[in-house]
Amino acid sequence: MNTYSSQVLEDGERNYIVKLTAILDTADQPITTVIKPSDCAAFVPRRFRLDHVDFTISDQLEIQLWWEGTPDAIILPMAGRNKFNYNDLGGLQNNASAATGAIRIATTGYQTGTQVYAVLIWLVKQP
Repeated sequence: MNTYSSQVLEDGERNYIVKLTAILDTADQPITTVIKPSDCAAFVPRRFRLDHVDFTISDQLEIQLWWEGTPDAIILPMAGRNKFNYNDLGGLQNNASAATGAIRIATTGYQTGTQVYAVLIWLVKQP
């Protein structure tokens, strides 16, 4: 049975850092809303800006991060192991139409056995 988890590592007035993990042993993870502005305790933003992401993903899998909207807008496809720092570029801005401010995740490529991922996401809260 697939298992997913998210852990908020920092929830400050400005920064929101989240760790997402999954163990897939039956199928790909469907598109799932994993981060919502309403989850924030210190300050509830209207939306987030993505400044940095670190990830480790089993070789068969690819992960897609999406800004939730109508339609959703792809933030970043990821595979393998890497990190991306967008802070020097001003971060990745939410460009979804009718954006809700939430972030979604999905996987593709599951074939057989146990596949895993761990993703750390550094976000900045935006009013």
